[in-house]
Amino acid sequence: MHIGSTPNGRRLMPMFTYARGLVGAAAWLVSKLPLRVQRTIARWKVGADHQEAVVDLLHKTVAQNALYMAYHEMQEIRDVDHENLKRFQDKCVFYFTPLDEWAPPEQHDHIRATYPRAQVHMCDADIPHAFVLGHGGTMAEKVWKWMSPVLNAASPPPAQASSSVAPNGDGQGYEEVKAQCVDGPQPEQPAGGRAAVVSAEPAVDMGAIDVTVPASGQSASDEASASESESESEPDEGGPGYRATTPAAR
Repeated sequence: MHIGSTPNGRRLMPMFTYARGLVGAAAWLVSKLPLRVQRTIARWKVGADHQEAVVDLLHKTVAQNALYMAYHEMQEIRDVDHENLKRFQDKCVFYFTPLDEWAPPEQHDHIRATYPRAQVHMCDADIPHAFVLGHGGTMAEKVWKWMSPVLNAASPPPAQASSSVAPNGDGQGYEEVKAQCVDGPQPEQPAGGRAAVVSAEPAVDMGAIDVTVPASGQSASDEASASESESESEPDEGGPGYRATTPAAR
């Protein structure tokens, strides 16, 4: 099953070995032609759907590297991994075509006899080896049919949707009942969003009762600091700047 022993391998190996420079020069010459001529040549060989990709690859170095890679493939692609194929043959699908000179029909017979539990098919739709050139959709449908049973068997059953909110007899959910039983009712906030704190101990000044409420936005600590500053700046009785006052009706 050496790829170099296939019909295509025997026919193309001399070009892979000796003609890399000549093919590179030919690619360079074609790349110098008008773009319209390049597209015509590419369309003649691979069809209109792939002509732009071929034109983009028309380069001397690209052509030489492709042939060099093919040369190594002829040398290195040899026997299949028999041990792993034998172990996992029930998971393998082989698809051959009588038009394929890289994998001739005798390989189909060999694979079918060597791995009896594998799926081995012979194409009946005249699909070439390079199926991507015009037969990609047909091959995609075939591969999907082979994969679907495996994917369906491996997929877990769909999980039933569950909710952590279980309604009780009153129609309330679990989270609502938990908030009422554990946290208790929450006090309502005032319209301003902040509760006002009023001291129950009045401030007495010369027999008059003076209740001071902080202005909006002023904290209790700010009010205390202001009162302390006023008391420090007030002169002593009888001292300079002292003026006696009597309580007046407010």
